[in-house]
Amino acid sequence: MRLKSTLNDIDGLIRRGAMGLARPRLKKLSKTTLPRSLLLGFCELARRADMPILALRILSRRIRQTGRQARQALPEEQIEYGASLVKIGAIAEGLDILSKLDADHYPSVLLFQSFDNFARWNYQAAIPLLRKYILSPAPSDYDRLIGQVNLAGALVHEQHP
Repeated sequence: MRLKSTLNDIDGLIRRGAMGLARPRLKKLSKTTLPRSLLLGFCELARRADMPILALRILSRRIRQTGRQARQALPEEQIEYGASLVKIGAIAEGLDILSKLDADHYPSVLLFQSFDNFARWNYQAAIPLLRKYILSPAPSDYDRLIGQVNLAGALVHEQHP
């Protein structure tokens, strides 16, 4: 329970923009063995705190496993891995992973595909993705706000390129 509380505290720091406080806590926490139930949340926080390499390092154990002991990564883990790849600029690889997932079932795919379009300066292609994401029932209020802010940015960019 203490680890979950720590992750919630770090989430609060990130939401307030206190990355300088969140990053050392994430780095310290990365040296502990996290249960799988908290792994995805940790990786999401790492990506959001501009530490996508940390998220990739942890998730690659699940995504890139080969051989008889390989386990299929959860779709949410694949989404976070793809989003982290987009964040570091490995856009084609990130989009390839995201495009294989059902955006109707996992709406966050739409958000990260829009970020991929932003990275390629294709704001117009991001607009319908963000609209669909915002209207889906899955996002939390915070995530919906992220979608709305990015949609506003894309619309402004298209009006004043």
